[in-house]
Amino acid sequence: MRWAEIPVLPRLWQGLTPLRRIFALLLDSFVALIQPLCTRWMPTRRLVFLLDGAGDLGVHRVTGEAVSDLGPLAALSDASRAEIAASSWSAVELHLPPEAVLQRSLKLPAAGRLYLAPILAHRLERLTPWRPDRILYGYRIVSEDAEAIGIEFAAVPKHAVAGPQTVIEALGLTLTGLGPRPAATGQSLLIDLGSGGVPSSPHRFRRHVMLAWGGATASLAALTLGSLIWSSVVEARFEDVSFDLAKIRRTLRGMVGREAAPEAVILAGKTPETSAMLLIDRVARILPEDSHLRELQIAARTIRLVGQSRDAGNLIGLLEASGLTNVRFSAPVTREEDGIDSFEIVADRGAAPVPEGGR
Repeated sequence: MRWAEIPVLPRLWQGLTPLRRIFALLLDSFVALIQPLCTRWMPTRRLVFLLDGAGDLGVHRVTGEAVSDLGPLAALSDASRAEIAASSWSAVELHLPPEAVLQRSLKLPAAGRLYLAPILAHRLERLTPWRPDRILYGYRIVSEDAEAIGIEFAAVPKHAVAGPQTVIEALGLTLTGLGPRPAATGQSLLIDLGSGGVPSSPHRFRRHVMLAWGGATASLAALTLGSLIWSSVVEARFEDVSFDLAKIRRTLRGMVGREAAPEAVILAGKTPETSAMLLIDRVARILPEDSHLRELQIAARTIRLVGQSRDAGNLIGLLEASGLTNVRFSAPVTREEDGIDSFEIVADRGAAPVPEGGR
């Protein structure tokens, strides 16, 4: 046998049956909880066909809790039939007379709460006088305690509803539920015989809840993914900024000493005696126009200048006048063919001179 011929997916789907039943029960409970609230603000529009003992169909429009009797289906005009077919209905139901439906009350063990449908399907031959493949049946839970579950079971032969169902579908409508007639006309079906044994539930409303839940889940997943991406981008940006800030801090600490505290670094940047920016400004002002620098290195206590000048020897006195001390050439001065001197000067950073009028 080939691997492709092994029915893995059907077996896996069957293995998930208990989980699917639990999910269906939870969903039905949630739908039953929110349906009254939603119905209050968004009334449902149901079309109800009542089958009487003579086989005639009566038509009722149910909007929220308001019930309108449209009369017998056979007496409706063509315009009324067209209006019914063109309208949007939350549900189209066929209510059967009680005498046409077989109804039983059952007690099942509470341990079989998740397996009620298979249990009833296995007992169909004992519950009804008809063949299981020729009936429509349904049930609902009416009571439940720690030991037993009370169930109301109902069934009807398929041929008993085939005629009315054909008439309804001839109008262009799709039957969404059929079952025993409730006590009040505007009440929804308590047992849906067309559900294949599953308790009656508001199919369209349930589908809308599923769509809303799916949309909310997809939106939440997209929002989560976007948040993760944005978080990673912000984190990367934060690391870049932190790295740049660390470089700046190391540079400032190198200017004022390795052991300096952050407060001392900030204070040094604002103090004339230790500020590197003020020192650069003083050197720039003191250098003559015929001199320019190629390199400028400022350490914690020294400064190094490399450049060219028309008169390199005159620079020593000018730099001393700017507040530098121990100003000296660290390499021999070389004169180029065009008469320009190349120099390399080092000096100690001294106190800034007090400007005239200063204290």
